[in-house]
Amino acid sequence: MKSQPVNLLVELKKICLFFVFSFAVFFVIFNLVSFFNFVGKQLGRLTFEASLPTPETKTLSPAAEIFTAKENSLEIPALNLEAPLLWGSSEIVSELTQDLRKGTVIYPTSRQPGQAGQLLVLGHSAPPGWPKIRYEWIFSKIHELKPGDEVVVNFDHRQYRYSVTKKIFLERGDAIPMALPNEEHAGQHLYLITCWPPGVNYQRLAVEAILF
Repeated sequence: MKSQPVNLLVELKKICLFFVFSFAVFFVIFNLVSFFNFVGKQLGRLTFEASLPTPETKTLSPAAEIFTAKENSLEIPALNLEAPLLWGSSEIVSELTQDLRKGTVIYPTSRQPGQAGQLLVLGHSAPPGWPKIRYEWIFSKIHELKPGDEVVVNFDHRQYRYSVTKKIFLERGDAIPMALPNEEHAGQHLYLITCWPPGVNYQRLAVEAILF
């Protein structure tokens, strides 16, 4: 019996189809394995991250959360001083002057007590012997404050305690140098500002304090 002639083209097609099919099966299996490995790693990562402690949210100092029955006021124990604290009604000098007759005044563009940023509190100063009327004398002695002295701000029935850090003398019209914030205090700076020398409008004195 004669053998049938081999159709080379047909055999080549079969071989090609076999390799194509084998490659497709291998590709599918490889991708499935890779997918399940990826899913396993992600699940492991999520489990690990879930076991980590939740990062602590930065909050104000506990002292800044003390409630008080006192009305808005400013206290400086080292100077035996306590005075009303008002929010300035305007940046216009004449109107600020009227506010200053009622106590110490928060400059209108300041941050609120306890917030990150600068809290600017204005007060009059007067020469020695000036009568204690209309709070014209209230900041006459803040130049005597030393680092570590306490300044207490009662605002919106919450009490905020600040610690004096330094004194800054400025020419009229100079801006207060922006204090650099740090992680501990987050830029919660208080500045007590008055004319210098007391009763004379030559310069400005700013006493810096930091919330603690």
